[in-house]
Amino acid sequence: MGHEKGKTYRLTRTASGRLEAGDIVTCMGYAADGIPLCERVSDGAKGHVSEEKLELIEENHDMSVVFESIVQYAVAEESNANAYKSLADVVVQANIHTPDMFLDFVEDGEREYMDAYHADNEDAKKKDGTYKYRTYLPKAYNTGKSVLKNALECGIPIMVEGEIVGKSALEKQIKESREGDSEEKTDYDKALVVVETLAKIYDKLSSDEKGSVYAHIAEFTG
Repeated sequence: MGHEKGKTYRLTRTASGRLEAGDIVTCMGYAADGIPLCERVSDGAKGHVSEEKLELIEENHDMSVVFESIVQYAVAEESNANAYKSLADVVVQANIHTPDMFLDFVEDGEREYMDAYHADNEDAKKKDGTYKYRTYLPKAYNTGKSVLKNALECGIPIMVEGEIVGKSALEKQIKESREGDSEEKTDYDKALVVVETLAKIYDKLSSDEKGSVYAHIAEFTG
C-alpha cells in the first residue's frame, strides 16, 4: 500500500464511480480489498482507485489548489447559468408577462427555501417575524430574479425562437431600453414611476421600514 491517507493525487485514468482522468483527489484510506478510496477535492465525490492510476502531486500542492479553485469557479458559473435558465424557462411556461405576476409566482418557492434553510435563524427574520429575503436568498438567484423582473417590466422577450435569452444579453437589452426611456421621460414621469414602485412594495415592508421611508419622504416634502 504505497499511497498515504490524506495525500493529494491526480488521476491519470478514469476510475470507479464518478472519478475521471485529471481529477484532483485525496486518499481517504484503503478498502478491505486493499484498493485506495479517494475523494474528489472539488465536490467530495468518492470512488475506488487502483494505485497505478494515482499520481502524487503533493510536491506541487499550491498549483493544485489554484487549479481546483478555478475548477470550482467554473462549476459554480455553469450551475448559476443552468439555474437561471431553469427559472427563466418556468416563467415562460407559466405564461408570466408582468412583474407583479412574476413576484407572486416566486413568492411560495422563496418562502419554502427560507423555511428549509433559515427557519431557526433569528438573524434571517425581521422584527415582525417575516424573512429577510433579499439578504438570505442566494445572491445569484436574486440577480437572476431581478434581471427577469426588469425584462418583464421593459417588455423584453425572455425566450426568442425557442431559446432562453441569456442573462447578460437581457441585461444589455434592459439597459438600452431604460436609456431610451429616460431620454423621453419628464421629471414628472420619473416621479410617478417612483410612486408606483413604492405603492407596489409598501405593504411588504415592516413597520420600522415604513416609518423610515416616511421619514425620508418628509425630509424633502416639508
